[in-house]
Amino acid sequence: MRCHYRLDDPAQACTLLAALAGVGHARQEPVRRLKRQLLDTFDARLQAADLVLDATHGKSGDVTLTLRTAGAARGETWQAAELPRHGAALTRPRLRARLEGPCEDRALLVRCAAPFDLHRVHWFDALDKRIATLDLEIFRARRDAPAIALLSVRPVRGFERVCARLLRALGQRDLLSELKVDPAIALLDARGDVRPYHAKPPVALTRDMPAASALAALFDAYAGVMWANEQGIIDNLDSEFLHDYRVALRSIRSWHGDLRKVLSKPARARDRVALAALNLVTGRLRDLDVLSAQLPGYLHDSGADPAQTAALSSLVTTARDRARKSLTKYFRSHRYRAFRRDWEALVIDLEHGRQTGKRGDARLKVVVLEALHRRHARVLNFDWARARAEPALLHELRKECKKLRYLLEGFQRLFDTALCRRAIAALKRVQTAMGDTWDLHVHHALLRELTAELPAVDALARTVLPIVIDLEIRLTALEHAHGELVTLAFEQFRAPATQRIYTRLLERP
Repeated sequence: MRCHYRLDDPAQACTLLAALAGVGHARQEPVRRLKRQLLDTFDARLQAADLVLDATHGKSGDVTLTLRTAGAARGETWQAAELPRHGAALTRPRLRARLEGPCEDRALLVRCAAPFDLHRVHWFDALDKRIATLDLEIFRARRDAPAIALLSVRPVRGFERVCARLLRALGQRDLLSELKVDPAIALLDARGDVRPYHAKPPVALTRDMPAASALAALFDAYAGVMWANEQGIIDNLDSEFLHDYRVALRSIRSWHGDLRKVLSKPARARDRVALAALNLVTGRLRDLDVLSAQLPGYLHDSGADPAQTAALSSLVTTARDRARKSLTKYFRSHRYRAFRRDWEALVIDLEHGRQTGKRGDARLKVVVLEALHRRHARVLNFDWARARAEPALLHELRKECKKLRYLLEGFQRLFDTALCRRAIAALKRVQTAMGDTWDLHVHHALLRELTAELPAVDALARTVLPIVIDLEIRLTALEHAHGELVTLAFEQFRAPATQRIYTRLLERP
């Protein structure tokens, strides 16, 4: 059992300490000055999994890490020389498993750092037996956030009722409020460090609102996702920053094209070029990210010796580093800063009825239904016989499916929720099959390109070429095998049962 309270007025800390010391037999330890850091992923996956990971730094520089279930009395505590960057970095198997599950490949970041004074009081009974430990943590104020004081009470087993009686006596002095949330969440909230992040942010849309206003809201929200992920890409924290950035970018590009008549021709022409350039410069790094993640699986049971495997991995890593530096340079360029300014200006203009096209004032659902009908027809009428034989055409079909999905996801608030979810799930299945096949094709081409850039007499080329030739044969075979899975997935998508979902979803209002 553990009870958590918040001191209503941090200035009353001395009064509370005197009250704690005056209850029964109490002993107070010397005040300790510490610093606490709360760790989580950028998208708060630990918080979503009801886990709290914090690090307490003492004066000697030691770090005490604690992982616990939110609100739990105890957790698993261990010492570390430095903060962990990933869950996979932990050496203890049980701790690593608890963190790796919710975090997956996402980096652990410091979400909140706060210095505090720890006042520890022990309560004893008349027989000098300890019955409880009380920790009053007073987090020092900073300019943009008020001070906060949190009290944790840890009764010794068997003395819970005695502690509860003593706490009731303290409660009559109106100093404390019981915390309904975990202290970590209370600290984040009090310091203003809770930044809700959604890779696909919810946007309030109504069926009858002007299409230009809706597009402005979506453009603003999804551009915000892009800007939020920029620093993580530059700092090379994990690959999901770029993934989220590109999903937001592709969503914007899809709506920009499918609802093009909502925008004026000059705005369409200018932004189409800028968005395409951004898609190109981010695509190279994303392809190498996925290849880096898949390469160990490709090399498994390949028969390559460790020197060959290490050489090929190093070649891919070097190419990825070059692509990341190139993208970082682009993010810091005048061209990119101008794009951001122009985009923010476009959002403001659309909100005020400027830079709109002939469909800018039309009812949103009417415009979206028109776009959905066009995109759905293009997917169904695609020349499947040719797509199965030509990877480039299969990729075009994959992009058509993505654009249909982005329309459904962006405007799903306009439709029946259950139907929309079923329609999106059907698209996800066929997209997954096509994506796996296209990844094999792209990785095949990337490996060939990277080895072609090596001088023929280079020692690295002599080491890498044999394994790349073997991988090309294996990836080609895998690509053909995946082709059958794509055929099956697409046939399921075109089946009458699936298409009845789309028929009902796309009924005219």
